[in-house]
Parts: sequence; structure tokens; C-alpha cells
Amino acid sequence: MVKEFALALERELEDEPDELLPFTMEDDDEQLYALMPTEADVALAAGALSAYAEDGEKVVAILDLFWSLMDPASARHLRRRLRDRKDRFGVGDVMNVLEWIIEERTGRPTKPSSGSTASRPSTGARSTVNSQRKASTRSRSRQTASAT
Repeated sequence: MVKEFALALERELEDEPDELLPFTMEDDDEQLYALMPTEADVALAAGALSAYAEDGEKVVAILDLFWSLMDPASARHLRRRLRDRKDRFGVGDVMNVLEWIIEERTGRPTKPSSGSTASRPSTGARSTVNSQRKASTRSRSRQTASAT
């Protein structure tokens, strides 16, 4: 006997082309494109980075996901750069691009922004008086009454 499962979500598959995310790499004039990841892609990325996955599995899963999200011309260009021993483009750069792609899909950054806006300088008076607390000292005399 064979068990058949119904799909969890009933949705129509879109005939529209994939959404492309344009990007460039430093010191490279080539216009590159990534495909907007699906929910399944995001779930696969989360699973690949899981604490339960072994390091080798993580690298393979991340690279597989990265290449599946590149349009064919961009993938060819970046593979060529990755194989070039004299090119600075490396696996760390792959991780940076993949992180950005996932951020674009989820609509939130995966780590705090380093270029956050500074808070506005105060123009009004402080709402509390800046009083200095007196230092507390312990008494050296014996306690004669109950503290309760």
C-alpha cells in the first residue's frame, strides 16, 4: 500500500518569471543577478546552518543553495572567479551574498546594521535632577535591636 499526501498549501503556481535581485562585486564590472529565494530556500538555509549539521554538510548545503539562487550567467562568472587562485573572491564573499539574498526575502536583516543613525542631541532640560548618591557604609557597632 502506498500513502499519498496532500500538499499543505493549495496555491496556484505562477507563470511569471522569477524576481531577480541585481548586485555587483567590488572590483568587478559584471552585473550579477540572484533569484529571489522561496520559503523553501530560506528553510533549507536555516537547516544548513543548524547546530545539528556537521561543518562539511553546512558548506556543501550553503554552496548548493547559493548556486541554485544565481541566474546561469552570474553563476558561470562567479564559479570562474572562485576557481581563480589569484582572485580575492572567496567562500566568505559567497556567504555575504547569500546572507543579503536571505535578508531581501525575509525583509529583515540577519545581523544588526553597523551604520545605524546616531540619536538626536538633546535640546531640552533633563526630566530628572542629576543628584549624586551618597556612598553607603557599614556600621561597625553591634546591632542591638531586631532588624525585623
